Amino acid sequence: MKDRRGVTLVELMVSMAIITIGVLGFFGAFSYITKALHVSRARTLATNLAQEKIESLKNLTYFELLITTASSVDNTLSPPVTYDRVNYPAESILIGGITFTRYTFVALAQIDSDVISTVTYTFPDTGMKQINVNIVWNDAGINKKYALTNLLENPNINPLDAGLSGTVQNSL
Repeated sequence: MKDRRGVTLVELMVSMAIITIGVLGFFGAFSYITKALHVSRARTLATNLAQEKIESLKNLTYFELLITTASSVDNTLSPPVTYDRVNYPAESILIGGITFTRYTFVALAQIDSDVISTVTYTFPDTGMKQINVNIVWNDAGINKKYALTNLLENPNINPLDAGLSGTVQNSL
């Protein structure tokens, strides 16, 4: 009997099919990984832009941080974003080929039953201001949004928790 060396044509075709499936799977995974890195990079940049704005505003004194008195709304987003159009107008920032829009809104805040809420700028000063920063960008035709909120407290204000006790007498 002759010594057989090599592979048959059928074996060669099966092995090429297996290698092709493996290579195509690798390229599919590579495409998915590339998209995931892009999304993660955009989210990280948005987070950094929001944090940068929050930190720069918190470096102001309580009275230097201006409250929003003239606001605008970007209705192209869902839900719409309200921002300050005078003191902290919308900023367009291009980083790494992505255009981000940064919206800032500052309002008086109050705490009621451990819940923080905002009040209008005509409300008496509560000694606390809430800073809202929204970062918006477009990713593959879809608007993405990242929001960050922080508080700045007036260190010189006395707490508004007091009690009154006594007896009421009629002087008639």
